[in-house]
Amino acid sequence: MSKGQGYVYVDRERGLKENRRETQGILDGGEAARVPNDKIALFLLRTRPIEKASAWWPQIRFPDGRYAFAFSI
Repeated sequence: MSKGQGYVYVDRERGLKENRRETQGILDGGEAARVPNDKIALFLLRTRPIEKASAWWPQIRFPDGRYAFAFSI
């Protein structure tokens, strides 16, 4: 693995249909499979506006799928 490199995946029109717990994360629409897991990856997913509001859901996935951390801003 090269140091100082990683991937960024951005989706600005993420549709969420399921109720989700905060600890579940948001990578359930195939995004994780679209990004190689050999380097750290930052997924920036923004939900479609609901009642004129949307939210960003950043999620960090470490190499080889070891851990993922999600948080909202």
